[in-house]
Amino acid sequence: METTNAAYGLSSCENYMQGIEIDTFYCITWNHADNIVRIRSIGEDISYAKPLFQSSNFDPITSCGTHVNSNQLWFGHQSGRIVVYQCSDFIPEKLNKTRYLMHSPLANTMSYNSAFRMCKSSGTLGRKINESIGKQIRDVGNLKWKKPITLLFHEGEVSGISICAEFKVAVSIGKDGRTAIWDTNSLEFVREIPPPNTSTQLPITLAAISPTLGDIVTIHCNENSVDPTSDTEVEVEEESYEVTESNIDDFVKISMNLSGKTLLRVHTVNANYVSHITLNENILAVCYSNVKEGTGINVIATGLERGIVKLWSSWDLNLIREIDTQMTDVVDISYSTYQHLIVLTKDNIIQVWESPCLLGNAPKFPQSIFRNSQWRIL
Repeated sequence: METTNAAYGLSSCENYMQGIEIDTFYCITWNHADNIVRIRSIGEDISYAKPLFQSSNFDPITSCGTHVNSNQLWFGHQSGRIVVYQCSDFIPEKLNKTRYLMHSPLANTMSYNSAFRMCKSSGTLGRKINESIGKQIRDVGNLKWKKPITLLFHEGEVSGISICAEFKVAVSIGKDGRTAIWDTNSLEFVREIPPPNTSTQLPITLAAISPTLGDIVTIHCNENSVDPTSDTEVEVEEESYEVTESNIDDFVKISMNLSGKTLLRVHTVNANYVSHITLNENILAVCYSNVKEGTGINVIATGLERGIVKLWSSWDLNLIREIDTQMTDVVDISYSTYQHLIVLTKDNIIQVWESPCLLGNAPKFPQSIFRNSQWRIL
């Protein structure tokens, strides 16, 4: 969690969202046998889950998008439609400000004068905040929700939804090879990221949004890739990218070799092209680091097969470092509150990597996560 520096593991049909009390978060589960979407407080047993709504047998849920600082639930369906649910029981801006005070240095300070040293405990501030919120924890089954909003764009299954609370945007990707940018305030379509101009359609498997730049990275799977060790000649195609906001004649042609298994592309939040690379390995996980601009260069971390992690510059996609975890495939990857790199492998082994210049503690791993057989790092 970005506000508590805790890493929770969830199964492939679970996600999390913001709670209405201090340091509370809700776990959303779907694809149950009865098609009921359920909600519970994170850390509670699944038997405490309460029904949220019932999904359709004819149009099952294929993806879910949430954010730790958002009260919205975005569900992508097999038909291509997206349905957004919004909890109306709290105001995210006020709750986030209170959470910031709880975890800021102001809550744990020391003052000194010539006569004595006095330690100010964080308990005083914490008690005041808790009293203002109220000690009664709300039952998740009694939460109030606004009328769901349906969004239409994709022509096939929605394979992923990412939300960026910092820039108030959401990005949806589909197996139709299309990427849409949405406004999370108005719940309206903003623009489309143009797909690669190739002879074959490239499904999109992953996407991530930079919380500092707003840039969007998308991962395309080249199902017709050729083994690089073979002697088969591969035709190099060209792709046209728009590099300005005008639609006149400002295009640049960039040679792209599509012989690799994966195509990684980066665009701005306005859908302008930044850069791209092709890899001969499958990218199984991707995320952005969250270093304050001006203090360092953020990276795009990619998890690959055979336990390899590659870090790319978010500016020009130059390879900065390759990490060998000496484990199996990396299925998920994330940065903690203090920018420790958390890696999850196919064998459910979690590794935490750090840099000597990092400030802050390593992420916490609550024991409640060790009840499932599959994990996702939040």
